[in-house]
Amino acid sequence: MFKKILKLMFIFLMIIYFSSCEKKSPTGPDKSYERVLESWNNHCDIQENALVVFDSLLVSGDTLASINSTIQNLLKNTNQVEEAVYNDYNAIIITYKDGKEGGILISELETEGLEKVYFQENMDQVIPSKNGAIFLALAYDEFKKDDDLVFQTMNNELPDVGFPEPQKVIDVSPISLTNLSNNGVIHISAHGVPKPTINNIHEVWLVLSIPQTKEMIEDLVKDIDNNSVLLATLKTVERKIIHSIGIIPKFITDHNNFQKDHPIIYGDFCFGFLGTWPQSMVSAGASCYISWDWIVRAAYSAECAKNFYEFMCEKPVTDPFATTVVAYWCNYQPRYVRPQDNHLVQWCFN
Repeated sequence: MFKKILKLMFIFLMIIYFSSCEKKSPTGPDKSYERVLESWNNHCDIQENALVVFDSLLVSGDTLASINSTIQNLLKNTNQVEEAVYNDYNAIIITYKDGKEGGILISELETEGLEKVYFQENMDQVIPSKNGAIFLALAYDEFKKDDDLVFQTMNNELPDVGFPEPQKVIDVSPISLTNLSNNGVIHISAHGVPKPTINNIHEVWLVLSIPQTKEMIEDLVKDIDNNSVLLATLKTVERKIIHSIGIIPKFITDHNNFQKDHPIIYGDFCFGFLGTWPQSMVSAGASCYISWDWIVRAAYSAECAKNFYEFMCEKPVTDPFATTVVAYWCNYQPRYVRPQDNHLVQWCFN
């Protein structure tokens, strides 16, 4: 009788245990997980419809009028859209009532920006490791020719000064940006989208030009929920509408620690020196962050990056005091990058 009672008690306790166990998603309870995914999918529908509307209006030939009409159309979604603003460059930035953001990428202007360098403060000398070098081509379908030029230069130059052959990562999930820590050189090529406008830039999105997948979004639910991943709707070079990913610096710094390798990070995208990019990268441990303070043509940016790697890896040094926009200073053994003060970043030994 006693054993029977124990057996019944055991069965009863197991029933309670399993009934209290809530099925978990990759990031937590189902309700939170499903809420984020439902919101994301709703925003996809809104942004795709808006881009279709914009394209139909653009037939008139008046781009600005088409943008304004698209914004008014977006604001009719009174239950979901809080604000829609044209950033005066390449996107309509949307703020949703649930606190999330998204953007519709449209036509771009082309001009030349000013390349700038931001260094880790309060350090007289920082030495990037030679553990690795990586080139992230996140809009390769659009920038193939220019990306290939930069990568080939890195591949030619970096091994001569002690780096392994650089890794080339083409049009992949943002997950590729979560494992950058073991590199001394990180080069990121993509689109830059300023928000809210180019005359009042608070942040810059790094936008990929690959279509989202169900698996990708499921892996990013936590980052979507904390607003470090945003929805970008755009057209591919084949004029096909896709939903892709925009990230802010917080996404990279949440997933990487650069304190060990102190990499030189090259932000090869428009407005990459603005928003919180420079401060975020060096606070995470980067010794040096190089990027642009305005719009830049892809071909011009690639040529500047090519010159940078050739100059910094040059053997023997022929111009120790280069008169380029980015101020370099070279001592034959070793070589340094520096801004206008005495904070040095040791690049490599010749």
